[in-house]
Amino acid sequence: MPRDEQEMLAKEFLKMAAEEENIQRQLDTISEGKKALIENAMAKAEQENK
Repeated sequence: MPRDEQEMLAKEFLKMAAEEENIQRQLDTISEGKKALIENAMAKAEQENK
């Protein structure tokens, strides 16, 4: 495979890896938000039952 083609593939691979990392961070943030939402709802329900 020609050197320029290898470089192009490597560049595209790194771009996709960075995109994947960004998406994973977004998923982690969403997951944390969902967890906090449930915890807050449970705490509120507990307070209302006292």
